[in-house]
This record gives sequence, C-alpha cells and structure tokens, in this order.
Amino acid sequence: MLNPHSPARSSTRTLLTLLAALAVLTPACGGADLQPEDSAAARHQQAAPSVDVARLAELVHDRVNLVREREGRRALTYNPALAKIAALHSADMVRQRYFAHLNRHGQSFSRRYELAGFACKVPDEPPYYLLGAENLALIHRVAQWKVYVDGRREPAQVRTLEQIADDAVQGWWDSPGHRKNMLIHAWLSEGLGVAVTADGQVLITQNFC
Repeated sequence: MLNPHSPARSSTRTLLTLLAALAVLTPACGGADLQPEDSAAARHQQAAPSVDVARLAELVHDRVNLVREREGRRALTYNPALAKIAALHSADMVRQRYFAHLNRHGQSFSRRYELAGFACKVPDEPPYYLLGAENLALIHRVAQWKVYVDGRREPAQVRTLEQIADDAVQGWWDSPGHRKNMLIHAWLSEGLGVAVTADGQVLITQNFC
C-alpha cells in the first residue's frame, strides 16, 4: 500500500530534471522556473528539426511498458483523456516558464483531472483506492556542447527522440519516487504529454490512472 502521506521528491541531474507527485493524495511539491538556455541553444533549436511530440509520447509509453513487464506488472493502456490532460500541463509549463506539479494557479494534477471531467478511482488493497499520480521530466535536446577558449559554445550532440525517451524513463527508474509511481501494480492506463520550449527544453508529463 502506497503511503498517502509520502512526500513528493525531486531529483536534479546535469541533463535531466524530474518531479514526482505520488499517488492517492497530492502533497505540496516544490518546482522551479524554467531558465532559458543561452543564445547558442536557441539558434540551434531553430535550425534543428522540430520534435514530433506525438511520436515521442509513443516511444516513452512503449518504454514504460517494457519496464513494467520486466518487473512483473501489467502493461498500461494508452489513455487519450489522460494524454490530453498531460499535454495541457506540459504546454502550460512551457507557456508560463515553470516546471512543477502545481501550476501557476496552485492546481495539482488531481485538480486538473477534475477540471477535465476525468474521474480516477483504481482499487488498491481494500478498502483503499488510488486517485492518480504524476511524473514530470525535463530534458535538454542538446546533449553535449563544444566549448572554445574564448567562451563560445556550439552544440556537439543533439538527442534523438529515442534518446530523449530512454533518458526520461531511465531517469524515472533511477529516482525512488518516480519508480514507485511507474511500478504501481494497480494502474490500468497512462497518458503522456510533451511540449518543447523555443530553446530546446523538452517537458514530459506522465499521468496515471
């Protein structure tokens, strides 16, 4: 049984930032404003092929199910209603330049479910039910920079969609809070929403039910 009072956890890495809101109740969770990349990143993003957000969501979903099946959990179906909720949150984070479970109006994922008319009540150990959960990831498209002695920087490596999906799921796996969300046996479905800032920061919202 997942402790409903477990604190949300955050883990910051060099290239991957994660936030997890644990299931049942949504604890207050710290976030951060999105910091703009430098002008070199912005110029490179403008020149690079656009991110196929639908394809990236599909890749992440496939990898999540591979992890769940490896760990003896049922595969999750892809839930279009959850995906829409997740996509709206990712887009809102990009538009308003923040990275957090609570949006600028203080609304958690459970409130966003409610506002979308989405009801989640998944049976867990009797008499308990799970009401949903959320993982977030922020990944930079530029994986490696070439730095010159005069301080100039140029992108040396840009992540593919497959690499972004791998990094997101591996990052969730490496973080106890995210892994716990991802492996809850009771889940039936998930939805994923992806949005990308003008300077190449990829934000992924993962919602469960």
